[in-house]
Amino acid sequence: MDSSSPAADACRRPRSTAGFVTVQYVWVIATSLVLFTLVANVAVVQYARAVTRSALDDGVRAGARVTTSADAAELACERAAEATRRDLLGGRLGDGITVDCTPGAGEMRAEASSRFASWFPAVPDWTFTDRAVAVQEVAP
Repeated sequence: MDSSSPAADACRRPRSTAGFVTVQYVWVIATSLVLFTLVANVAVVQYARAVTRSALDDGVRAGARVTTSADAAELACERAAEATRRDLLGGRLGDGITVDCTPGAGEMRAEASSRFASWFPAVPDWTFTDRAVAVQEVAP
């Protein structure tokens, strides 16, 4: 057999790996984007939870200053909490937050139930319950 025949050349040439790097690159980029999205989802949920805590704090402070009646204190608490939530967390993300204020014996209590949708179907929704308490002020 002649050493310059096409069959001999085919045996000596290494197989081409052209295009294999493209498959690896696409996989790495796709995985990176999924991980980035998951991390961004966690960051957004943590921000929303911090806003919820701030809204509760503002609400109980506003309700604790009202000394006319328990109903007026409850209304002031819920209005202040909703105003803070709306200012800091508008849009769909803030729609999953419900605040309930309850005046008690010398204190104002507020509880917020939060539900934030996950950005991936395989990840469950985020749900939290946060509470705040403030001592009611006594009129001099």
